[in-house]
Amino acid sequence: MAASRSAAAAAVLALAGAATSVTADAGPPSFGAQWTGRVSANLTQVGYDAGLVIVNFSSSCDTYPHSQRSKTVYGDFYTVLLRCDLGLEFTVAPASRGGACSTRIIGVDTNVRICAACGCPFCVRDTNSTWSHSEGVNGTTTKWDPPTTFRDIDGTDLTLYKGVAVSESASTDYALQTTVAFNADHLPVLINVSHPLWMTTAARIEDFSSTLPKDVFNIPDDCKLPAGYHGDGEQL
Repeated sequence: MAASRSAAAAAVLALAGAATSVTADAGPPSFGAQWTGRVSANLTQVGYDAGLVIVNFSSSCDTYPHSQRSKTVYGDFYTVLLRCDLGLEFTVAPASRGGACSTRIIGVDTNVRICAACGCPFCVRDTNSTWSHSEGVNGTTTKWDPPTTFRDIDGTDLTLYKGVAVSESASTDYALQTTVAFNADHLPVLINVSHPLWMTTAARIEDFSSTLPKDVFNIPDDCKLPAGYHGDGEQL
C-alpha cells in the first residue's frame, strides 16, 4: 500500500496543474519545531529509477539548524541518529546484523552541510519558518507561485505550493523546483523536489505528528563517544 501511494505521489502533483487557485500566500506553512512521521519516497533520474525508500523519521529543529537533532530508521532497521547539537552522528546496525554502532564527527568524518538546514529525508522543509537554505555564498531562497487546491488520490483536498530556488546574491534561478502539498490541518502530505536532467524525489508523509516519542534522541549505550566527550555526549 505504501509503495503504490508513494508511486502515485508524483503523478498526483503533476496532475495538479489543473487545480483551483486560492488566496496568495508567502509560502507553505512551517513544519514546526519538532515532528515525527513515516516518509515514503521514490527517487528517479533520467535513465534510472532508484525505487522506493521508506523511513520513520523524528526531528527537533527550532531556530538554529546547527543544533538540530534527528533520527532516521530504515525499513531494515538501520538507524541514523544525528546530533548537530553535539557535533556527532551515530549509525546503528540492526540486531540481526550485530547491532554495531559507528560514530562520526561532523565536519571531520562527514560534511557540515547536514546541519545547515532543518532536515527532511528525501525531501525538504522550512528552516526557522522560511524555505531559504544557505551554504556559504551559495544561499538560496524559494520563490513561490500563488497556491492552488487539488484532490489527492484518496479524495482528500490539499493545498499545493510550487516554487523555484533563486540565488540570494544574484536572483538567478537554479531550476531546482519544489512542490509541497498540505492538508486542511496545515500538515505536509506530499513533497516533490526535481531538477531538469538530474534527480527527482517524490515523497509522501504519513502519520505526521508534532509529538515526539520519549527519549527518541538518546545516544544508544553501545555507541562509543570520541575522545574529549563524556557520557551525555557533550564535549569537554
